[in-house]
Amino acid sequence: MNEKILIRGKFSHLQPHALFCFSIAGIALVVCFAIATIFGGSPSWAFEGIAYGYYWFFIGIIVFFVLGLIFTVMNFELIVTDGRVVGKTSFGKRVDLPISQISGVGTGMFNRVSISTSSGLISFYGVINQNEVFAIISKLLLKYQEETKLSFKVPEISITDELKRFKDLLDLGIINQEEFDTKKKQLLDL
Repeated sequence: MNEKILIRGKFSHLQPHALFCFSIAGIALVVCFAIATIFGGSPSWAFEGIAYGYYWFFIGIIVFFVLGLIFTVMNFELIVTDGRVVGKTSFGKRVDLPISQISGVGTGMFNRVSISTSSGLISFYGVINQNEVFAIISKLLLKYQEETKLSFKVPEISITDELKRFKDLLDLGIINQEEFDTKKKQLLDL
């Protein structure tokens, strides 16, 4: 099966030092919380404020370390062909979605492209060309819907087939001769 690649998602990958940057930013933010906690209370609560400040400090370091780790581990990939969407989502989860299984596409914060399927929502973050990817997937979905609409057309019934059907109804006694004649005139435009 030869499928033509229509577009590849371009991603804004964070550099390997992103973990360090997130940790430094987290430490700075937590130090601000700690200082506000220590000096925000009355002098009699100074010891409790210091303990509370350290608590925030360590929680902040852990949270920002985990965030940095998550952003450095994410290695997204998104390829749209004329028949499917393939790629990798967070933590290397591979996806292969035929256009027939996609029910919708959308964009969102953090340069996100989200694809809806009957199984759920699959999101790709950091897509720099998210609008182009969105437009191409939307066109593919519309094309697929038009093609399936055309393939489910009700076959036209000829006038002779219709007359035979009403003649059978007359022979079975379901309709009378007058009803048959009226329908015959309608079909033959008499």
